[in-house]
Amino acid sequence: MSDNRHDEKLWKRVEEWRERLADCENYPVLSALKESWAVLQEDQPEFMKKIHRGRMSHNPIVALMFCIETGEYPAPELLLTMLDCYREYMNEEGDLERLFFGRPKQKVGNYARQEAKENLDIVIKARFNKHLKDGLPRKDAAERVVNELGLTVDADSILRKLRGFNGFMQTTQPKG
Repeated sequence: MSDNRHDEKLWKRVEEWRERLADCENYPVLSALKESWAVLQEDQPEFMKKIHRGRMSHNPIVALMFCIETGEYPAPELLLTMLDCYREYMNEEGDLERLFFGRPKQKVGNYARQEAKENLDIVIKARFNKHLKDGLPRKDAAERVVNELGLTVDADSILRKLRGFNGFMQTTQPKG
């Protein structure tokens, strides 16, 4: 994951842009951006409006990617914060990895590697859960996950990784 202190610094920058946008009549470009955003937000589902008012991710660049992936227009303060990071990069104040995500953790790898590992873990759990729900024994479910995902580890490694995991919580409706 990215550096928590750096994430907080970027979110503070997002808040600063949000405050500047609230009183931007003397700045035509910001004012136009604010007006465009107001028009775009009219057509957004209510849940997206709520998401945009808060933090939709641990890091603003991840929040921006979420908007793009879901087909939603990002809030202007997110775009302006990313512009700040890009300008710092162009002024040779750091590389993009450090500017967007903070200093990489030693022996963990860069942000992309950490995120890919975390996402793979989620996929492994989801597939394992599905096979358990289908009635497969844990060993068979682990073997199926290894084969489906083309993993380089064996089923026993998956079982060790998921020791104590008996599937996601299921909510059942009372009968009657």
